[in-house]
Amino acid sequence: MNNQGFMVLEGTQYSMEGEGFVRSVRVPMKDGSTPTLASPVMYVYKNGTDATATYTTGSMSVSGDLITTKTFQNLVGGDALHVVIFATVNSVTSQCVAEFPVQVRKLSGR
Repeated sequence: MNNQGFMVLEGTQYSMEGEGFVRSVRVPMKDGSTPTLASPVMYVYKNGTDATATYTTGSMSVSGDLITTKTFQNLVGGDALHVVIFATVNSVTSQCVAEFPVQVRKLSGR
């Protein structure tokens, strides 16, 4: 966890099985300034195991204080994933800037 007060703990994100989606995460600073972001990296965990290669494709991007995730893929109804995003913030490397769970719903609604 960082000590600069900008980590965003997002609420649970929901998706449907088979859906491919991206999320954008804004990284606000406590003082209201816009941080300089670079080199975002995301990890997707399933049951405590790194499953990033299975559940994501593509690359991440940064625009101002906004980080856009890789595209989620191969989602199966009932999957419970945990996403953690790191980035360089104001020249400080490996800062955890966001963390959120993803719940995947079945198309049948069950």
